[in-house]
Amino acid sequence: MCEKDIHQMPPKYCRDRSGTYPFQVFKLITCSMCYYYIFPSTPVFQQTADFKLSVANRNYSEAPDIENSTIMSRLCEAIGDVDKCKRWQACCLVAVDCCYRQEENENSSRTEVLSCPPTWDGFSCWQRSPANQRVSTKCPHYVHKFITHDSNAYKDCTANGTWWKNPTTNMEWTNYSTCIQIKKHRVIVFASVATNLISAMLLIPACFIFLYFRLLRMQHRIRLHVCLTVSFIFTAIFQILWTILVHHDQFLNAPEDTLLHKNTVGCRILYFMSSYFRSTNYFCMFVEGLYLCRLLSATFKIPKRLIGYYILCWGFPLVPNLIYAIVRGTLYNERCWMNNTDGYEWILYTPNLLCLVGNVLFLIYILVVLFNQLQAHPNEPHDYRRTLKAIFIMIPLLGLQLLFIIYKPHTYFHELLSVIIVNSQGGLVAIMLCFFNSEVHNQIRSACKRLKSPVCQVERNYFTSTQLTLINNRPPSLRNGNTIELLNNKKLERCTKEITYIPIHKQKDQTCNDNCKNSSMFNT
Repeated sequence: MCEKDIHQMPPKYCRDRSGTYPFQVFKLITCSMCYYYIFPSTPVFQQTADFKLSVANRNYSEAPDIENSTIMSRLCEAIGDVDKCKRWQACCLVAVDCCYRQEENENSSRTEVLSCPPTWDGFSCWQRSPANQRVSTKCPHYVHKFITHDSNAYKDCTANGTWWKNPTTNMEWTNYSTCIQIKKHRVIVFASVATNLISAMLLIPACFIFLYFRLLRMQHRIRLHVCLTVSFIFTAIFQILWTILVHHDQFLNAPEDTLLHKNTVGCRILYFMSSYFRSTNYFCMFVEGLYLCRLLSATFKIPKRLIGYYILCWGFPLVPNLIYAIVRGTLYNERCWMNNTDGYEWILYTPNLLCLVGNVLFLIYILVVLFNQLQAHPNEPHDYRRTLKAIFIMIPLLGLQLLFIIYKPHTYFHELLSVIIVNSQGGLVAIMLCFFNSEVHNQIRSACKRLKSPVCQVERNYFTSTQLTLINNRPPSLRNGNTIELLNNKKLERCTKEITYIPIHKQKDQTCNDNCKNSSMFNT
């Protein structure tokens, strides 16, 4: 849409679906009808006979002149919803632009061929079209919040050169049903819930493994991994709640019955928590990159404390989110704070983007160090594999894949791809840092070996046969004795205490003694 210069001579007459009107009247009628068509269930205004809008429950009325900013500001104040006002004004501006285009096209393309006249249908502008044809135009974004931006609306020009009319209303009719494809949005909702659920199912056991094994949880690097996994866990949980309770609720209920419209305290708290933990994702990723760079730049100066990193992970994200909550609560306290408001979203976006930029710089530094090592040892194929593995791990760890979806072209494919990339990051991090980690494999393998120790899980038959063999093979001086020491480090591993053997006739129903049982329990 291109806005016309206010000093340009306005058209004399303009046409909409109900008839032809002078420009000033057309401007008021179309702007009034834009509101009723877009928001049929929210009657803030009542239309008067002189083309004005009477504000409900107030003692004044205004003519909705889109070219008069003072009047439109007063009407928007009565609406009380910034998003609704923007959508309404966008429709009014397109209607005025359509009026100018009607006159321009009529002056430049006069023809004797039978055709349908240019018109405004209440949502979109239609140019002169040949008879007996179906024409299309892009679906306008202000028609519905769930508009499919890459779809078209259709209008039929009949064989007698008139626009097709709905027999019920006897009004010209346009097919906008293709603009709102609920099935596609349900697929996006399902993809969001599924990816977050899978990520949570991978992150929770990964976090448990990091905390369970002492040799892992004592490492600073693993402790920072725990911060990142916990952040992703809470992000997934709150994102699932938001998608099901708020986003999907818009498909199930009428606009006035949704949680967004009610704007409850719980809904706003849910938005705040979702936004906060999303911010902690970025700061925890930044901390991971910062810690790696510090280790590479000062190999022998390992940080003694991580309190500064913890504050950066959990404290810093709280600042922009609290500022944003105060701004929204005082200036734009509507629709659970979901809609964009005059650029205030950059209070949240700026720190997150700075974290991503910092991680790009960290990655460049790390790659320089790794490639310098490759040049120092060019004949080591293991170094090449290690470098490729490091790059493969650092991309999801530092969140660099998010850079590919910063630009949003408003297509269904891009929206679905963005949902999958953003919400699956936690699962990828869990796989890379935990389930593909050789340190974790070694700890689990050692724990399994200790649990399956043959000394502590001896079956009755094996125990009896072993005792008989030992008695028969020992010296005569010991055959009548009651004890024997069995020293087999490979089988006993950590079970190094003396094991007292009771004569066969007294141990028939016994298994491993208490000393061995106690010594076989591993301490993590």
